[in-house]
Amino acid sequence: MELKYLLLLMALLYVLPELFRRRPKKYEYPQIPEPTPRKAPAETIQAAPSVSISKQPVSAPVLFMPPEVHIPSNEEEISPWQGQLSPAMIQTGYIFAEVLQPPRAYRPITPRRFSPHMPKVKE
Repeated sequence: MELKYLLLLMALLYVLPELFRRRPKKYEYPQIPEPTPRKAPAETIQAAPSVSISKQPVSAPVLFMPPEVHIPSNEEEISPWQGQLSPAMIQTGYIFAEVLQPPRAYRPITPRRFSPHMPKVKE
């Protein structure tokens, strides 16, 4: 008896949703009108019934260029470091380079093996 109720319940749960489900409608493409060919522009534009405006060629605007200015270039370029670089500043830069680089434990002590300007180390 219990098996009948179970089968009936399963049939209701599987069949009833299928019966009440809406069927998707077939897609209908919208009607797109055909493009109309464009007409060539008329030579005369009618502003009013009694007035006629005709097209006249438009001249290009006149551009005035500024006169050329000759700048002599035979002067030597001045370096921004001229007169500011002293041995004390070089020493300070070297100290800052040592402070800002990684710790010595992370840098190799021996020269690199495949460096072209360093001799190879024998092991």
